[in-house]
Amino acid sequence: WIGDLDIFRNMDENFRSHLLSMCHPVLLHPDEFLFRSKESATAMYFLIKGELMMLDETEFELEPRDPKIIARYRRGDLVGEVGLFPDTCPFRTHSVKCKGPAPAELLELRRSDFHLTIKPLYPDIYQTIKDLAMARMVFQDNAAKACLTNLAIVSKRRTVALRRARDNLIATKRRVQ
Repeated sequence: WIGDLDIFRNMDENFRSHLLSMCHPVLLHPDEFLFRSKESATAMYFLIKGELMMLDETEFELEPRDPKIIARYRRGDLVGEVGLFPDTCPFRTHSVKCKGPAPAELLELRRSDFHLTIKPLYPDIYQTIKDLAMARMVFQDNAAKACLTNLAIVSKRRTVALRRARDNLIATKRRVQ
């Protein structure tokens, strides 16, 4: 079944067997988090069954809100591969959780196994995953810039609203006096 995953479809059976020997099964129940933003990143995951959501849980908003879904992962997707490259990003930039209604089944590949085994023995796989991680970092960087732009817009709107409220309060006090 790992041969059905796009990234491994054309890989030889020896590699797939070796990969499976390094992976650890993970079962996520609906609404359970695989990881949260700002956590230390130590592994990547292969989504075998189920669906996951990547959430933007930025704390820029002054009022509570539901996290924004910025990506969905389905069977065959890689999740958290950016965490394999700590020099690029040593922590999780977003949260990922099981969408449900069914549990999600994943295989976890730890960073140490990736660098000690995959990098020297399968450099083409290493490079493919690294390229994917770097591409997603660009996406996340663009998403972070969009969040900061949104923060600036929200801050400006709130500042204008607060000034109006202050001016109205001052005007009301003057009329009362």
